[in-house]
Amino acid sequence: MLVAKQKEAVMEVRRQLVEAASKENLPIKMSLGRVTAEQLCSYVQLFRDSWEALESHSGVLQLGLAAAQTLRHPTLSRWDACLAFERLLLQVNPFPSAWSLSCHPG
Repeated sequence: MLVAKQKEAVMEVRRQLVEAASKENLPIKMSLGRVTAEQLCSYVQLFRDSWEALESHSGVLQLGLAAAQTLRHPTLSRWDACLAFERLLLQVNPFPSAWSLSCHPG
């Protein structure tokens, strides 16, 4: 999760939440496309009536809430803009390894 790109990471969190809800036979409505904070929170809310399910999947539920909180953070759009600018620079720069704005490869 720590080395994945944001889009891939939140999609993985969604997949894990859906898998956990399915294991507990919770009424989950699977949706495709962009992962939203509201979607992640609604998946977490499915577990509120079952203490056993909540306890056994607490780790993935924490990840889901953390991802939702991150998606709602006001500076996320600025970070996205920085990453888009980095991609633009890497397209123009013939030596992309010489200077990268972020700490992760890719």
